[in-house]
Amino acid sequence: MRKPGNTTAAAPFIALVAALEKAIAFGLVMVPFTQAAGYPSKHPEVVRINPKKQVPLLVHGEAELFDSRPIVKYLEDMNPAPRLWLADVAG
Repeated sequence: MRKPGNTTAAAPFIALVAALEKAIAFGLVMVPFTQAAGYPSKHPEVVRINPKKQVPLLVHGEAELFDSRPIVKYLEDMNPAPRLWLADVAG
């Protein structure tokens, strides 16, 4: 499993923490970003997978996901414990 991202922004950090909390092994691919330059050199995987050309991404076999919510949901389905996603609205 590979997770291209940048841990200085909130969305990639959420996906990273979810994988760490669930003790799921992954390879982290850091994508350069600065406040001054923004995200100048688009990582080829980011451009190919995410129409918004932003991180986070998760690549796991044939699954290619972007945005922290679908990534956390995917990790939850993959490894339900510890639970990070509500089972239903009532919790």
